Amino acid sequence: MSCGAGPGRVAVVPTFAEVLTQWGVAEAAGDAAALGALLGAEFRGDGIDGRVLGKAQWIARHRDGELRLAALRRRATELRETGRTAVAVGVLTQLAGYRGRDVSGAFVCTLVAVRRGAG
Repeated sequence: MSCGAGPGRVAVVPTFAEVLTQWGVAEAAGDAAALGALLGAEFRGDGIDGRVLGKAQWIARHRDGELRLAALRRRATELRETGRTAVAVGVLTQLAGYRGRDVSGAFVCTLVAVRRGAG
């Protein structure tokens, strides 16, 4: 797995827990470059308005300034790793605005990561 290690840089990350941490840091900071390095080409995520977003759309929310995160906290309630795949279920709590409206709240979320390449 790889993830952002600062704006636009990529570092090898040995554990799923570290990937989750790096994703949370990049997401909270609105770091489009780090998210671009972290998310796979086939990434899909549920957008704030209920649409399923691809990688480019997910990152664009930050780059275009549509999404403003003042605080983001992830609490995993379950973490499973099987072979090259890991799944975390938990609660994502955010203090945020999207297109000028408040979208703060606590949301159940599932994150899935697949280790690519050697290692």
